[in-house]
Amino acid sequence: GQISTATLGSVGNAGNLTIRADEIDLSGAATFPDSPSFPGGGSVSGGLSSAVIMGVSTETMGGTVLIETRRLSLQDSASITASSAGGLGTAGSLIIRAIESIQIDGQTGPRNNRGAILSSGLFAELQTAAQGVGGNLSVETNRLRLLNGSVISTATFAEGDAGNLTIQANYLEVSGIDADGSSGLIDTSVGSNAVGDGGNLQLDVGRLRLEDGGRVISDTAGQGSAGTIT
Repeated sequence: GQISTATLGSVGNAGNLTIRADEIDLSGAATFPDSPSFPGGGSVSGGLSSAVIMGVSTETMGGTVLIETRRLSLQDSASITASSAGGLGTAGSLIIRAIESIQIDGQTGPRNNRGAILSSGLFAELQTAAQGVGGNLSVETNRLRLLNGSVISTATFAEGDAGNLTIQANYLEVSGIDADGSSGLIDTSVGSNAVGDGGNLQLDVGRLRLEDGGRVISDTAGQGSAGTIT
């Protein structure tokens, strides 16, 4: 299932999305049949989102997604996003506060219409064909685990700068790969076809564990500078 706010082909802004709950458990993806609006059909990540889709003005803004909970769990392609996808506009911000823990597991899940496994994760990206600025992403928790190919990303894959990513945790683990061999990832990079600078990545953690392919990166494969990691 999905809960979302969006602006679609409009000069208007997307609304904010705020959820406060003792525990939040998100699982699975949404599957669509072949249709004019979704040629070929396929699956998209389920979960929570605020998006700019085919924005028509540089002033168009995505909404802020604020999640406050004790424990947060995402699995089987579920995601929380505040991104811009196509057209003009600025992605919204994503703020996650979990008092005890966040666990994101990307081991299994459906595939998109290109055949790739849909990653579980947290995203505030400037996605393909967009022009603008990526969103900022902030995570605060006691214990954060990214398992089996799950992702936290503020990368840019289009024309514009990536947002910044801040993680505060007493324990941070990034480990394991998904069924296609993709590793767990914390990412503020510039994609190969992007024009813009990568975001800065700030890690304030008591203990950091990277194993079995887990990565923390801020690099550039496009036209722009990588951000800094501190």
